[in-house]
Amino acid sequence: MSLKHFYTLFLLLFLGFIFLNNSGGRAADGGWGSTGAPGEDYPTCIFCHHGLGDFSSPTLNLYAQNGTLVEDGKYLPGTTYNMEVIIESNENYIPEAYGFQMTALINQGSVEANNWSNISDNVQIADIGRTYIEHNGPSTSNTFTMDWTAPDAGMGKLTFYLSGTVVNNDGTDAGDGASISSTRLFLDEAIPNAITDQNTMAIQLNVSPNPATDMIHVDIDTPIQADFMLNILSLSGQLLHRQSWSSSNNSIDVADLPQGMYFVQLINQSSSTSTKWVKL
Repeated sequence: MSLKHFYTLFLLLFLGFIFLNNSGGRAADGGWGSTGAPGEDYPTCIFCHHGLGDFSSPTLNLYAQNGTLVEDGKYLPGTTYNMEVIIESNENYIPEAYGFQMTALINQGSVEANNWSNISDNVQIADIGRTYIEHNGPSTSNTFTMDWTAPDAGMGKLTFYLSGTVVNNDGTDAGDGASISSTRLFLDEAIPNAITDQNTMAIQLNVSPNPATDMIHVDIDTPIQADFMLNILSLSGQLLHRQSWSSSNNSIDVADLPQGMYFVQLINQSSSTSTKWVKL
């Protein structure tokens, strides 16, 4: 075997090893970030999955709790949103599996905004010094879902960095493709206005009994005519329960929750209010 052929074989084996090592998630398995965020060694998944070249940019959708697509480029501090990552292939290629990786940073810097929860079965969270959310193995679905809780007030602008890949799942990168550039979603912090302040002040939220052992009832007194979502959050902001709220749908079974203190949050498109309660 010539030296040239030896190096070619070595390179193919090396890239195959990298692919297999990272099929369970680039951060979780390989300790790499490849989203295009500042400070990463590898800009996107195209570094390994380059057999087909660029396919298209992944889609990142942000939804309010009532299912409305957030299109104004703003987040409400402390609010939990639903997120959806969609990986599309080009029309000439039908992949066997899909993958992605994403992170969120304040002001395109080193401060993170990675408050993830309620992830779908094909998603995992990996901390390698920076937190990433990514696939947990080759996914037959091209859609990945998760909840994201916005940072506290005063943090300012933030950016989501996202990269995706489509693969044929044959153990090499020869028939794979990836986004050659990072998909980025920029959000500004929403400054509370008079309408939001008045709406929040107009919502009187009452949880009973408090403390509770097995069941709580959430009542509100408000002149606002709107659909509300009712959330139970841990003190760290993790979403534990969600349901639509109405006067006939205001009870929550909390028997399975561990003892401790929680938030009950009521939210709609224009306002959000919360109160603490204790589980005994």
